[in-house]
Amino acid sequence: MQILVHPCPLPPMDLQPVEFVERKGVGHPDTLCDKAAEELSVALMDYYLTEYGALRHYNVDKALLVGGAAEVGFGRGRVTRPIELILCGRASSRHEEDIERLVHDTTRSWLAQDLPYLNLNSDILISSKIRRGSDDLVGVFDEEHPLANDTSFGVGFAPLSELERIVFQAERRLNDPETKKELPALGQDIKVMGVRYGDEIRVTVAAAFVAGLTPNREAYMATKRAAEELVREEAGKITRRSVRVEVNTADRVEDDLFYLTATGTSAEQGDDGQVGRGNRPNGLITPHRCMTLEAAAGKNPRNHVGKIYSIAAQQIANRLAATVPGVGNAQVYIVSQIGKRIDTEAMVDIQVVAEDMEAAQREGECIAQQVLAGLPNVWQGVMRREFSLY
Repeated sequence: MQILVHPCPLPPMDLQPVEFVERKGVGHPDTLCDKAAEELSVALMDYYLTEYGALRHYNVDKALLVGGAAEVGFGRGRVTRPIELILCGRASSRHEEDIERLVHDTTRSWLAQDLPYLNLNSDILISSKIRRGSDDLVGVFDEEHPLANDTSFGVGFAPLSELERIVFQAERRLNDPETKKELPALGQDIKVMGVRYGDEIRVTVAAAFVAGLTPNREAYMATKRAAEELVREEAGKITRRSVRVEVNTADRVEDDLFYLTATGTSAEQGDDGQVGRGNRPNGLITPHRCMTLEAAAGKNPRNHVGKIYSIAAQQIANRLAATVPGVGNAQVYIVSQIGKRIDTEAMVDIQVVAEDMEAAQREGECIAQQVLAGLPNVWQGVMRREFSLY
């Protein structure tokens, strides 16, 4: 294992001149694909523990959502061509039909909760394209100590900037059950983009409205204003900077064009989705930070480093920022080599902005060793849904 802790060349994000941050909410097509993959992953782990008493090789980190078609207007909406959700990957099973059953039962269960206005019998088609894994990767998995099944890396950073916290909390607030009671017309497909230029912050929200719960233009505009106020309220808890909030800026009132949907998601007509195109494992899309294209959702948490190291890097960054006073930025990079142990043969690069670099270096090395030592059992935390993955 190689661990390097050294000064970060970049200042804390809050002190940088420009910043962009995005979050795609629970009803966004890309988030739906991430969740489909990850919920199936957890279901497979439970299946293997029940059937075999131990985990087996699998990776179900590919999913594609093909948007449907719909007709909408104030007070009405219906899906005219169903959404298609295709899950793809590799997994073994005792009986061939077991995987097909897991795909359908698991996906329908969480969809019923996350998209309450989606008719599961007519608005969506769910299909499985999951096959058995290749012998070489199955062999890597079966070793006594988990061996990396890929040469890949994971990254993480902490603490979050003000803008990152605002964007994250804005989506969470708008999709909170209490908000839905107050503003029932707000759908689940909510995307938030934050931009900071100096001390000026602009937050743009794209929120799908449920047409059947939006009787007219006046009701739409009133809900839109209320949503803007809720985001301003959340931002006021986090920053003293100037914040401008706008919802559904593509609306063209003079042409009667509004963001109306039958089901509360653009997947019914306006957009498609894919695993890995949405939020990174910390729940945000942050182009001004260290990032990876690795999709964590659906990967096997026993030996797939694209998932495991994403979790580990974020844990190290969080603990370092919380443990050492005066840490303004901690960026963590971890890389593997296929076929090598995930816990003892990684390379870790930790870049830190800290008032006391000696303390940061000492604690960084210690924290990294502790986190990596626990990686063979990280799958248990994944099963309990203890980690953010999208």
